[in-house]
Amino acid sequence: MRLTEAGRVLDDYATRILALIEEARVALDELKGLHRGRLLLGATPTPGTYLLPALLGRFKQNYPQIEIVLRIRDTRRIQEMLLQHELHLGVIGGKVVLPDIDASVWTGDELVLVVAPGHRFATLGSVRAADLAGQPFILRERGSGNRETVDEALHRAGVYVRPAFELEGAEMVKQAVAANLGISILSRCAVELEVAAGRLRIIPIEGLRIERAIWLLRRRDQRLPRVAQAFVDTLDAPASAAR
Repeated sequence: MRLTEAGRVLDDYATRILALIEEARVALDELKGLHRGRLLLGATPTPGTYLLPALLGRFKQNYPQIEIVLRIRDTRRIQEMLLQHELHLGVIGGKVVLPDIDASVWTGDELVLVVAPGHRFATLGSVRAADLAGQPFILRERGSGNRETVDEALHRAGVYVRPAFELEGAEMVKQAVAANLGISILSRCAVELEVAAGRLRIIPIEGLRIERAIWLLRRRDQRLPRVAQAFVDTLDAPASAAR
């Protein structure tokens, strides 16, 4: 069975009507204070895995009765879920590609070259961008913010790399690099533990610093629920701040 054009129009209106009913229910609940509620949060893998957990811990300490739902998806899917009223907020490392999304910079993210301790680059203080050409690269999957940023940065530097592997998620990439199957460029926050443990090494690239923004997203037409606004306040507050 397939929806007719009239059915698709009705489905769109029904989705918005149900979202408004839920928004009204949340608004009434908020009159009772933040003693209960549900935070629907979506994030791309890097911020969702390495940046948000500590903040969610702080938020849970302040609001222990709030249920937190965190969905990890790719950049485009997070935006689609926002527009479909499936999320209150999104946190992504890629570009905003869909309309009706408000985006503000939450924090910055540096991407660094990582190699195994046994790789020949590991004994060097730094490498040139040209040295990367011909190296077997272990890249994140297409559609990830990391892959998008790396491809653009290397292209601007005139470097064309040979992908040995395309893997989903930073964890798989780190394991492959640690096994000396190739080199990669990953977010600094994603490799801190492995670098501290001596399983990976960060090698500076001369004249090439790769940075990107981490974006906080919401629907443009959205009345932000109080529980979501409280989380935004947590993002903006210093780590040492106490409520």
